[in-house]
Amino acid sequence: MKFARFGEPIWRFIVPTESPNEKLYLAKYLGSPLSMLLYSEFDLQIKFWGFVFETWFGENQKILLHWGDTMSKPCKDLDLRFKLDLRLLVWKEDRPVFDGGTGEVARKATPSKLFSYRLKSVLATKCHLNSFLKEATYLKESDITEVRFSIVQMMGLDAHLCVLKLNGRKSYVLEEVCAFPFPSSLGGIRTGGVENLINGLSNIEGLLSDLERIYEETRYCQEDSMERVSRGKRNIKKISYKSWITDVLQNEEEESEEDESEEEERGEEEGIYQEKGEEGNEEDEDEEGEDEDFEEEENEERKA
Repeated sequence: MKFARFGEPIWRFIVPTESPNEKLYLAKYLGSPLSMLLYSEFDLQIKFWGFVFETWFGENQKILLHWGDTMSKPCKDLDLRFKLDLRLLVWKEDRPVFDGGTGEVARKATPSKLFSYRLKSVLATKCHLNSFLKEATYLKESDITEVRFSIVQMMGLDAHLCVLKLNGRKSYVLEEVCAFPFPSSLGGIRTGGVENLINGLSNIEGLLSDLERIYEETRYCQEDSMERVSRGKRNIKKISYKSWITDVLQNEEEESEEDESEEEERGEEEGIYQEKGEEGNEEDEDEEGEDEDFEEEENEERKA
C-alpha cells in the first residue's frame, strides 16, 4: 500500500500535475491549516478517505465501493430512504450480491452528526442483515450470531469501525471493533498510526470475506441427496429467520437533524471567511495609515 512520505502533501498522490501554477494552487489549498477548516464532507471523501479505501480495496474483484448518497435495494424495497456516503458491496460475476457494510463521512465530530449518522447506519445495516438472513436459507441457527456487518464512521481524519450482529433472537448488538485515524503528523506515525490504519482496513476486508463465504455456503443445500435418501433421513430444514429478526422503522427526525448540522457547518465556514476578511481589512487600514504618515514626512522635508 502506497502512502505519502512525512512532509510530502497527500495531493501529490491524488491530483498528479506538472504545471507549476497548479502545484502552487494545490499546495496552498490542500496543505494549509485554513483549508482543512474549510473542508466539506465531499472534500474528505475525495482527498482522504476515498483515496485510502480505493487504494486498499481497488484490486479486490469481490468488493465494490459505492460512494455518494446512494440507497441499497433492501432499503428501497421497504421504502426506507437511508442515503449512505459509502456502501461496501460484495461483488460476483459483474453484479452486486449484497451490501456488506456502510460508511458515513462528516467534516468533524459533533454530537448531532455522530449520533444521527450512527443511527442511520445502524438502521440501514439492520435492513441489510435481515435481507442477508432471508437469502442464506440453509444457515444453521447456531451460526447466526457469527454474521457481522461493518459500519464505518469517518469524521474529519478520525475513523471508527463497528459491527452489527444478532446475539440472540430479536436481539441486535452494536460492537466497536477499532479506531483507525488517518495519520497526519510524524508523532501519529511514530505511535503506530499507519499500522492502525492498515489494521482497520484489514478488519473491514476480513468481515466482508466472511460474509461472502457464509453466503456461498448457505444459499443452497450442501447435502448429499443420494446419501440422505439411502439412509432414510429427512430434508434439511431451512432457517426460520422470522423468529430471529425484527422490522426496521424509519427515524422521522433524522433528516431534520442532518439539515441542522449542515446549517451549522455553513455558519462556521462563513465565520472563517468573515474572520479572514476582517484580518484583511485591518491590514489594509494599517497600510493606509503608514502611507499617510509617509506622505506627511515627505511634505515636511520639502517645506524645510
